[in-house]
Order: sequence, then structure tokens, then C-alpha cells
Amino acid sequence: MAIFVRIYLLLFAIMFSTVTCKIFTRCTFAAELKYRYGIRGRQLEKWVCIVEHESGFNTRAINSQTDDFGIFQISRRYWCDKRSGCNIACRNLLNNDISDDVQCAKKIYNTRQHESGDGFTAWLAYNDNCRGSLSKGYLSRC
Repeated sequence: MAIFVRIYLLLFAIMFSTVTCKIFTRCTFAAELKYRYGIRGRQLEKWVCIVEHESGFNTRAINSQTDDFGIFQISRRYWCDKRSGCNIACRNLLNNDISDDVQCAKKIYNTRQHESGDGFTAWLAYNDNCRGSLSKGYLSRC
């Protein structure tokens, strides 16, 4: 009987660990990008705005209509699960460690920057919500 309880607890722990997510606040996400990844100034504001509108700061966000994954909503069609893209499995964009997400988002940004002169245009949320001047108080409370 004790073996079944251990197996049950182990399965429960595995299930729980795969469904947890981290949902940042605007300020905690801004701090993570600034202090851990060195993103500053206007770029920081734009990244935070994009993520706020793409995923609501949710590390496990999936858009089943567009097939986008993770906190940056990275496209399966072009970037994840593609050797020519970020060379990362889409499921790896759904954990609480956003380092690979940031690395892929930077690659997408740099590719689009080279193509169009504005790397942020790879995200619809930027075009719809974050392009141009954000309000002066957007990150001032952080």
C-alpha cells in the first residue's frame, strides 16, 4: 500500500510541476529584463509592452489560433520547433526559465531589424499597442 501512495504522490508532483506557471507583473518583468538581460531604456519599455499585450506576462501562454508559445508568444510556424528559427522546442518556451525565450526573442528582433529596420514589428502587439511613444508613466512606478 505504501508503494502506491509514493507512486501517487510522485505522479501528483510531476503533474503539478508541469502545470505551474509564472505570471510576472509589469515591474517584475521589467526588472528581470533590465538586471538579468541588460535591456534598458526605450527598448525595455517596448519589450515589456509587447509581452503585456501578447501573453499577459504568463510564461505558459499558448495561443492555439496562431500557434504561438510562451511569454513572448513565439511562433511555431517560423521560430520554435524549426532548425532555421531559434532551434528550440516550443514546449521549452513554456517553463518559468525565460532565458531561452529572451534569446529567441532577441534573434527574432535582430532578424526583423535587419529586414525592415524595426525589429519589434515581428509582434502584432507592438504594431497595435506599443509602437510610437508609450505614456511617460508606463514604467515610472517600477
